[in-house]
Amino acid sequence: MDVAGVFPGLGIFPDAVNVVYNATEAKLGVGTGTWTDAAISSAAMVPIVGDLAMASKIGKEVTEIAIKNKKIIQQSSSELIDGLQHAGEYGIKTDKELKAATKGKAKDLGIEVHHLIEKRFAGILEGTKNTKEYSSAVLTKAEHLEFTNAWRKAIPYGTTTDAKTVRKAAENIYENFPKLKEAAMKEFSR
Repeated sequence: MDVAGVFPGLGIFPDAVNVVYNATEAKLGVGTGTWTDAAISSAAMVPIVGDLAMASKIGKEVTEIAIKNKKIIQQSSSELIDGLQHAGEYGIKTDKELKAATKGKAKDLGIEVHHLIEKRFAGILEGTKNTKEYSSAVLTKAEHLEFTNAWRKAIPYGTTTDAKTVRKAAENIYENFPKLKEAAMKEFSR
């Protein structure tokens, strides 16, 4: 209705409807109508002055929408870990903790628990050999496959390696994922 109110001569009718609509919602306390909106719609019925009033109302609405969207984006990005869809929801924890947290949901959600350092390297790392205690993250199947393929490319299966090589591979694989990289590097200092 606000847009229809900008047409000279004919705009008075939609503006009048807006006055009644906003005043009714404000009086009853329902919907989004306010007394301010009703007043702006009243002013909009006056030629020229009305155009300015409607421009301010539309500008106010656009600003409110932008602020709301910014808050949603900030909230969403703060919940993400390195841009990974489910890692923020579950955090970076041990394999054991994440498997317990995702039990019964993994298949339906299409998620998997990813060891930041692959289980096949348990024999060469100092510290715990129990891979259930390794730092892990919950990933989509596609994200998990990307990391698994990166590990396969860096250190192909069947290759003899050492902790220094595994560490270098982890640094490269998680280069663009700082939180995962930080957690992975802790595995070398256990």
